[in-house]
Amino acid sequence: MTSDARRRRRKGRLRVRGRPLEQREDGKNRRSILVLECDADKLETQKHTLAPELYAFIRTLVPPDSCYLLRATSESSLRQECVKCVQDFGHFEIVVVVGHSSRSGLVIARNTRVEWSILPRWLAPFRPRHVLLVACKGGMYSPVKALFDGISTVQEVYASPVAVSDQQAAIVKPIVGYILLGGSPPKNIFKAGQLINLVLTGGLFIRLTRTEFRKLGPIEIEVLSNADTLLEPFRQERSNAGRGGR
Repeated sequence: MTSDARRRRRKGRLRVRGRPLEQREDGKNRRSILVLECDADKLETQKHTLAPELYAFIRTLVPPDSCYLLRATSESSLRQECVKCVQDFGHFEIVVVVGHSSRSGLVIARNTRVEWSILPRWLAPFRPRHVLLVACKGGMYSPVKALFDGISTVQEVYASPVAVSDQQAAIVKPIVGYILLGGSPPKNIFKAGQLINLVLTGGLFIRLTRTEFRKLGPIEIEVLSNADTLLEPFRQERSNAGRGGR
């Protein structure tokens, strides 16, 4: 390829922090996002409204053809919806997973719990670069490792290594907004948001890039592997301090 051809090729691709962004036919850059609401009927019954509220927020930032709310009810309907999403959208740069989970896995649909090692099989066809798990203990070592090992396109994961409530997950909204509008939040901004969220709600969210995950040492792996028992007392202490000891 000649130097002129290379320049013409680069000119046709927008880049954020060195990464090419897909463009629509009208020439505008596309950051597409999927919100996957797992076992949606149960979440609705329990009045967990994070997924629809997050989707409504996203609709104010991107056009309708760049976002989708997938409400997973049964496993069969989830399979059909996943196929439809791939056909209609091709891929999603960002995937947000909202649902009930534990150390062992995620309730992905009604009466369907999958181990964390299986979750990438559902998400890999979307080829996401950013995955946000709004699910209890999704930020522990095993879930994060499963995502990086099972989805080659994933560059960073946001999740909580401990239990998380809708209020504590409010930090997800500004994270999503930042990614959609300008790329990943700088470390100093993310750390400030982490601290504010921890003090105000007791919520603990972490971010790990693929490079950072590969560089984790034995102590860090141990902490993430047992985060629910090691970090929970600290989280509760900070939460109580933020509420004035109540």
